Amino acid sequence: MEKITEKFKMYSKKIFIVIATILIVNFAQWICIQFMYTYCSKPGFWGVIENILSLGSPICHFVNNIQYNLSNYYIQLWLTSGLSIIGLLSI
Repeated sequence: MEKITEKFKMYSKKIFIVIATILIVNFAQWICIQFMYTYCSKPGFWGVIENILSLGSPICHFVNNIQYNLSNYYIQLWLTSGLSIIGLLSI
């Protein structure tokens, strides 16, 4: 019975870390998108005109790169989590 409790604690801690990481990445990406919507890209016709001025902005480019890399990390996180679950079930 002790072994089961120890394994449960170990796996529940790892699952908590994965869920917390997914939530943090999700929140960080949402912040990046809100920043880009507010400061880098406006909707409508005037947004197209303003985009010409902010297209080369280093801050907008930096935030866009962060958002892109966060989305790649998010996909990798789900992929490795799925593979880990498959590996755990096959033991």
